[in-house]
Amino acid sequence: MLVVFGGAYQGKLDYVYNRFSKNQDDVFDCNEDTPTLDLSKKIINKLHLFVLANIKNGSDPVKLLAGLLPQLEDKVIICDDISSGVVPLDPVSRKWRESTGYSL
Repeated sequence: MLVVFGGAYQGKLDYVYNRFSKNQDDVFDCNEDTPTLDLSKKIINKLHLFVLANIKNGSDPVKLLAGLLPQLEDKVIICDDISSGVVPLDPVSRKWRESTGYSL
């Protein structure tokens, strides 16, 4: 597994396309309303939104990802760094930030 982690709009996906000769057909884009991953794709983009979807769904994203580690070992994971700035007052946003930054 390779994790590409950084600020929003920093060219992470373009870097992965160029580095690994991949294109949009190889990418699963996570969103904040879908708490599942398409593991048939080589690239998992926007993992931070998968984390948020699971928090909203009442699931523990850290436990879910820990259980998926064997299936993720050949994937490129792209995740925005959402840890900068003021700690959110909203409990969902705070849990999202903490869970996204948790390392397995």
